[in-house]
Amino acid sequence: MTSLNFTSILLVLAVVALVSVRQTRWTAISADQIWRGPVILGVIGVGLITFGGQGNTFNTTDIAFFVVELVASAAIGALIGAVAHFRPITEQGLHKWQSRKKNQQGGAAPEFEARNGTLGLIIWVLLIAARIGFSFWEASIGGHLAQASGTILLFLAANRLLRSVVITQRTSRVLALARA
Repeated sequence: MTSLNFTSILLVLAVVALVSVRQTRWTAISADQIWRGPVILGVIGVGLITFGGQGNTFNTTDIAFFVVELVASAAIGALIGAVAHFRPITEQGLHKWQSRKKNQQGGAAPEFEARNGTLGLIIWVLLIAARIGFSFWEASIGGHLAQASGTILLFLAANRLLRSVVITQRTSRVLALARA
């Protein structure tokens, strides 16, 4: 195992741990922050595949599994967004958001907080289990791209992106109803 592989594995484990913990915590829904995670994960994933040599050789099995897993990950992200719970932002949540934004300009203060709760965490754990199963299945029939950490980060990016889309749509509807 090379140091790049070890670093990649640690990076993926850190992201999975961070997302798992955040599933059950109330987090301010801020337009500038909700998109940051998926974009960062996607850029790092593409970088690892492109420049880290993880995508040097791939076959039709890799492409087929990649497409299926990407669609499944995105769909599960939408499901997690659909089961998220919302509440008006608390003073503590607003204070935490402001402390993160203290050196940044702009951005409207969030009006809601969200968390995915136990059901969201269960769905997340099932996604991870399915992801591991897909990796073993693909490896058993000659594929290898699914095991690359860059690919895993792209799946996480797709998952978080669709979660963000659904949450943004849901909060927009709530705000429109509240202002009507």
